[in-house]
Amino acid sequence: MAAENLDRAETAGIVRLTGEAGVDAAAGIRDILLSAVAGSNDLSVDVSGVTAAGIAFFQLLYAAMLSMEAKGGRLRLTGLSQSGAAEAARTCGFFEAAWFAKLTGPEAVGGDHPVRG
Repeated sequence: MAAENLDRAETAGIVRLTGEAGVDAAAGIRDILLSAVAGSNDLSVDVSGVTAAGIAFFQLLYAAMLSMEAKGGRLRLTGLSQSGAAEAARTCGFFEAAWFAKLTGPEAVGGDHPVRG
């Protein structure tokens, strides 16, 4: 999906992303996250509507998390288990990464999490 077609809704520290979050959408996702990070100290990114994701998507989430931490804020990733991004996260090994646990919470990287299997 092209970046200009990426759907999102943003309200009070919540960004909901839908559609494909591959390299073609990276610039649009970057712009959405930059705007949201600038406007919030506590940001949730709901990815339950993401149908597919690539490594660029996770790089952008990581950069947004670092930006939030640098200003004393927090970024949380929600809806992963209902998302097409879950398989990509598993394939890339992110469920084993400490930074990913910061985004998703410790329960999302535990052995019994439905996404990990």
